[in-house]
Amino acid sequence: YYKGGWYRYVDGSFSLIPEKDVRMEVSGWLINSGAADVSVSLLNDIIVNMQSNALCGLPQGKYTMPCFISTGESAFEFVSTKNGIINVDEIVNAMEKGLPPPAIRPHNPDLFTTVSVPYAYDPVATCPKFKAYLEGVQPKPENREILQMLAGLLLTSDMRYNVAFFLVGESGTGKTIFMDILECLVGKENCCCVPLASS
Repeated sequence: YYKGGWYRYVDGSFSLIPEKDVRMEVSGWLINSGAADVSVSLLNDIIVNMQSNALCGLPQGKYTMPCFISTGESAFEFVSTKNGIINVDEIVNAMEKGLPPPAIRPHNPDLFTTVSVPYAYDPVATCPKFKAYLEGVQPKPENREILQMLAGLLLTSDMRYNVAFFLVGESGTGKTIFMDILECLVGKENCCCVPLASS
């Protein structure tokens, strides 16, 4: 229970669930346990108790999502993938030093996050189609490097750069395709579209 909402852990991340589902599950558990009379008052008392930090409640003063439930420590550099949890900062540091990538960590409900990307992490994967696309839309290597940097920044919590990117060009030059690729990279459910006039 966090910031007034209930969360359920499924397949590597948490998702917000309606309180009515929690009430149904608690009342179902009580009935299956042999409770003779499940009243609204009893149900309310149990749910209020479950919200305490002694049971299911995560106090906002200690926890800021994403974090580790066991310690409250920030987990901004961690990403849940289909095959486990990766630490993007550790991967980048290993690459910079020419070291092998760190091991993928198994999924664990201690990582309190609602973000999970819809693909598996493969440290030795190559991306020939993406590279061919970049070469087709950006003949200059330095421009391709900027686009790759933009993609990489989406996977890290490092905010020191304070940058904004504008994709400028004629129609049919690959801007929308690049945005579609970025959306696939981070997962559609982790994206939003805010018109420039609204910001």
